[in-house]
Amino acid sequence: MLASLLLFSILLCRILTGATLLLAGISKIRIGHNRFLQAIMGYDLIPKNVASIMARFLPWLELITGSMLLVGLYVQVATLIAFGLFLLFCGVVTISLLRGKNNDCGCFRTITPVQWRLVFRNVFLMGLLIPVFAFKGGIITIDNWLPIQTTLNDPASTQGLIILILILGIVILTILLVHRYIHKHVKLLKAT
Repeated sequence: MLASLLLFSILLCRILTGATLLLAGISKIRIGHNRFLQAIMGYDLIPKNVASIMARFLPWLELITGSMLLVGLYVQVATLIAFGLFLLFCGVVTISLLRGKNNDCGCFRTITPVQWRLVFRNVFLMGLLIPVFAFKGGIITIDNWLPIQTTLNDPASTQGLIILILILGIVILTILLVHRYIHKHVKLLKAT
């Protein structure tokens, strides 16, 4: 009973993260290359030619990764890609906030300025991916029905899980410290 509940909750984590990526990818494809390129350029982190490649490639990567998570195809590989995407999104939004920018996050179809809520959302989604990786997607996966080995071998899975947990811990700690520093700095500026 408890094992079934655990596997079902992992399925829900997989569906939530997969649907988030799928919808984000579809939204970016629908708004078009130029508008998403403007959102990427708003971060002012990479040259325009690299941003243009990212504006074409990233929505499709989100769409494919989200679809793989939803159906449970190559779950551990899709989980690692999704974790990396959410980590990337956390990083660029945090850098933008540190720089005091108010640019469009480029997350979905609506124009949303960068804000801490987006960072915390991505960290939460990264956290949901850890049990998905550890339990190979839970129940109802295509991986379970395929006759070929679709998961990483056990030593790699264990090491991968430890690395994901460490990265998530470091990200949470860093974000909390940066968030506290910014708020403390803003209070000092307002006091003077």
